[in-house]
Amino acid sequence: MSRIGRPGSYLYEVLSSMIQSNVDYFKYVNTEAGNKILAQLMSMQQLLQWIETSATSITSSAHLYDFDSETPANGFRSFITVVDRFILLATKLCRTICMKRDSIFFRSESCLKELEDQVGILHGLKIGMALLERMMENTDHGSLFVSMEFNELFNECDRFDPTSFYGRSMGFYYCDPMRRTLKKGHAVLSAYRDYYYQTGRGFGDTTSLLWGFGKYSMDPELRSKQMVEMRKNVHTDFLKAMWSINEQAIFKVYLRDWAKLVNVPILSVDYALAPEFPYPRALEEVAFVYAWVLNNCQKLGWTGERICVAGDSAGGNLCLVLCLRLIEMELRTPDSMFCAYTPTMLNAHPSPSKLLTCMDPLIPLEFLLTCVHAYLGIGKSCNQIEEVGTSDHNHESISSLHESGERVHREVDRWPDDSRDSAVKEQSHPEHTGDQRHPVSAELRSKELDSPVQNCRDSVEATRLDLLEQDNAEEHVIFEIPPDSSASLKQKAAGKQSAGKASTSSAKQRAPKTPRNELPWFHANNPQRLKVFEALVSQAADPLLSPYLAPDELLKKLPPAYFLCLHLDPVLDDMVMLAKKLRSLGCSVRIEVLDSLPHGFLNLLPRGKEAQEGMQRCINMLRHALNMELLGCK
Repeated sequence: MSRIGRPGSYLYEVLSSMIQSNVDYFKYVNTEAGNKILAQLMSMQQLLQWIETSATSITSSAHLYDFDSETPANGFRSFITVVDRFILLATKLCRTICMKRDSIFFRSESCLKELEDQVGILHGLKIGMALLERMMENTDHGSLFVSMEFNELFNECDRFDPTSFYGRSMGFYYCDPMRRTLKKGHAVLSAYRDYYYQTGRGFGDTTSLLWGFGKYSMDPELRSKQMVEMRKNVHTDFLKAMWSINEQAIFKVYLRDWAKLVNVPILSVDYALAPEFPYPRALEEVAFVYAWVLNNCQKLGWTGERICVAGDSAGGNLCLVLCLRLIEMELRTPDSMFCAYTPTMLNAHPSPSKLLTCMDPLIPLEFLLTCVHAYLGIGKSCNQIEEVGTSDHNHESISSLHESGERVHREVDRWPDDSRDSAVKEQSHPEHTGDQRHPVSAELRSKELDSPVQNCRDSVEATRLDLLEQDNAEEHVIFEIPPDSSASLKQKAAGKQSAGKASTSSAKQRAPKTPRNELPWFHANNPQRLKVFEALVSQAADPLLSPYLAPDELLKKLPPAYFLCLHLDPVLDDMVMLAKKLRSLGCSVRIEVLDSLPHGFLNLLPRGKEAQEGMQRCINMLRHALNMELLGCK
């Protein structure tokens, strides 16, 4: 953690003296630009005094919310770290002004824009610090979940202007390689938004996108304005289209390295996504694949001895709820789990780290709420939750799962024999298979996945994982596809390529589902906002959505947990609080916290020393989770 900018730090004094020096100088510069610079410097001076006083109050109690003395991490510290790094940024700017203000090459207009951005950041930090002080007054000792209505936080965030946080100083609290990556990413997203609402389709016209990328790359003010407009008026269909780039290819960037360095086979699950397939569809598919893996370990080059489930962000949430589901059904649980920057409370409970969503360049508050809204399947009418478990929907869901299962078997059968037989050296027990060491096949074949976690029957019973029934004569087949449906599925698969061509051409004529000027559900002017939010909070209390809320008798049975957190992550408090709870229940939990990296850094083609060290920490935690020797880690 950063130690700069703390109460009494000389950096506050240095910055204050530089500001005063510049104020004294520009008092006698009788130009329009000079007067504007003077006004910005005086605003910065006043705001800095208030923030220093507030930082003193917050920092004095921040240690009470840490996981332990060796892991100083919580949302209070995170926000103070953002302030720390802004002090450095402002000091650098004021020093530059001091050095160049007498030069004939002094660019007053550029200096003024920089000052306007930084004063805007200070205004945002002041709002955040005031909220932090209120949170600290409304929380129990050591708890990061605040006993105040999220609607209050919602209203405060409406006052928060993120424009300056997305401008010239965007991501100033991250490491430089990540800052450069995020700036390019914002330019791409800004160009894509224009293209999407003009055509109603995804990436296609390279010329238009490149032109827009260049325009937004060169103009930080224009890019900032576009990003603010995007987050304030984001819709589900746009978010999904924006993230429609081949995620599997992105995941392969680091999964291949992990498989090589950890020296284990890794199976990545491409589960169905919301809003077309809301909760609990993703959980069903992950549970289905997990069951298939246990019964077909030899086809994956795995001994069947140890298994670790791992995921980042939403994938980490699925790992947690999968383990809870398996415990509830009394099936074999993984030997360990690894979760990176994972949300564990989807019910929008206020916490200090969630204030970072007001300025986060990747998951601002509006994006986060839109994703949760889509995952829960809350209807646009806001009067009721969409029905997920109707007979027609179940039939479609089961049919598509059958098709997925047939595809898995077909792909595995095509694998060469040497890849099937490649057992992991660190776990070299080729005589053991999953069925010999852990006789789960019979149990899985005889048990339907229809037993809900306590207190969440309504949401889970809507759809059941009844796909694990099979003919006992088949040793390694989880379910039997009926002959008639198998034939139809093969016909569908055969025609998929030609159908894909037709759908591609028709997609070019398709307009966006949601008009650009339609108010999203969370917008302050939307009369349905409160009603939708109440539905979101109510449904997200399901323990299979918010694993922190699961009963203690289930949580205490979780396998050893390895949590990788980020100091500057909006979901940091979720992971810290779950780790505290697991520790209090006697569970094995290990938590490590990285600095200077954004949420989702693993998917950002990690570059730079900090990102590479973060990747190494992930690998070492995985090796530890599998009882393997560790690699060197700086």
